[in-house]
Formats: sequence, structure tokens, C-alpha cells
Amino acid sequence: MPKEKKIKHYKTKPNENQKKVFEIMVENIRSGKKINKGNILAKGDYSESMQKTPSRVFESNGFQQLLATIDDSVILARLAQILITGKDGDSLNSAKELLKLKDRYPQRKLKGLIYAEEVDSVMD
Repeated sequence: MPKEKKIKHYKTKPNENQKKVFEIMVENIRSGKKINKGNILAKGDYSESMQKTPSRVFESNGFQQLLATIDDSVILARLAQILITGKDGDSLNSAKELLKLKDRYPQRKLKGLIYAEEVDSVMD
């Protein structure tokens, strides 16, 4: 029986600073720059204390709502291109970081478990 995807409902809308940080992050990824969350928050006019704990911004409901607008197929196509050419290590790290933020990067899972999940999703 296939697993149903959970639909996330966001309670708050993104604020202007979150939108600015999101645009900076997307531009860094497009240009192949490494993502440094603290520096991105500094450019987004966040305080030094927020720069030291970037998860408070990047894991907030408003920022997650912005991340949900990104089309994953573009990221996956770029990842495939990087894997074929064997270049752009920073772009690969940036894409990985973005997938982590979107909660799509499998942390703390065994490779076999991940493989089994992928096989199950293909078979369904």
C-alpha cells in the first residue's frame, strides 16, 4: 500500500527579510556559490545573534513556505549534469543543502533503507 504524502499547511506567511534571504540563497545556488547561512543572513539584514543560529530562520514556517515554491526537477536535472561532468563541487554542495532545507535529504538513514524506499516507490 503506497504511503500518502503529508501536505504541509503553513500558519504564517514569509516576512520581507525571509523573502530577501530566500532570493540571496537562490542566486547563490544559481551562480554555483557555496551556501553559508550566516553570511546569507547578514546580507538579509538579520542581527548577529540570528546569524549565529540560522536554523531559526531557515527552519521557520515562513521560510519553509518559500522553499516549497521551488521546483525540484530543476535541482535534480542540475545534479544529474554535475554527476556526469564531475565538476562543480560547490554547486553540488549547494543543491544538497537546499534539499536538506526542503527536508528531502535523507539524514541518518542507512543506504539499504533508502534504496528499499526508492524501489518501493518505483514499484507502486
